[in-house]
Amino acid sequence: MAPDSPFYCYTFSEDLVQEWDWKETQSEQSAVLAYLEHVADKFDLRRDIRFGTWVEEARYDEAAQRWSVETSTGVRASAPFLICAVGALSTPNLPDIPGIHDFAGECYHTAQWPHEPVSFEGKRVGVIGTGSSGIQSIPEIAKRAAHVTVFQRTPQYAFPAGNRPFTSEEMAQARASWKTAREKMLAHPGGFPFDTHSRAALETLPRSAVPSTRSCGSAAASDSSWTATTTSPSARKPTEPWPTSCATRSARSCATPRPRRS
Repeated sequence: MAPDSPFYCYTFSEDLVQEWDWKETQSEQSAVLAYLEHVADKFDLRRDIRFGTWVEEARYDEAAQRWSVETSTGVRASAPFLICAVGALSTPNLPDIPGIHDFAGECYHTAQWPHEPVSFEGKRVGVIGTGSSGIQSIPEIAKRAAHVTVFQRTPQYAFPAGNRPFTSEEMAQARASWKTAREKMLAHPGGFPFDTHSRAALETLPRSAVPSTRSCGSAAASDSSWTATTTSPSARKPTEPWPTSCATRSARSCATPRPRRS
């Protein structure tokens, strides 16, 4: 279960916490991108960021105690510290399927999604893989596509995200309690505080449907499942388990990746 948006953002600046309004408990991609762009502008970070640039060489000068870094664009930099934060998911992974590069139709990868809108209206779509990104994208694609086929390796349980709009009162309360929430997160880095709605949704699940390790929202859960279903929360009988669809209310918010600790 991903944390609410106000508890899943930068907390090093009180001004930043106080000035940004989150509209939903688990914000969609466009809202997160707008937030990151605001952070970059507020703290003048763009001048220190280089996209589309590869580090070709890094050498450490023992005498000067500095790193010398050369990039693919020819730019050289010198710094006392070098953090190689490439991460385990820094390179998109394509399945090793014979003929995959010969496919003549449209092909998209969630890690390389285009900035312009993609239309699936009336199309037949095949989705390979049901990790966090697959869980979020499949229901959204199915709203427009004529037919969707999902190819998955290992099914796992997933449960509704319980996303909902934030009220102004809740946003004010989150701002007032952000220091306490930060202290709790630092004390328990493996878990996050639930809001009452998310906790209520979780408690309605049968015990067998609750993941025993990480929820579907963690970046480590790279093989979560998605099963097409027309069951809605209101139509579910009390004795029936939740469907394995990750989000009967909001497909986009079930799997916000959790930052990895190195």
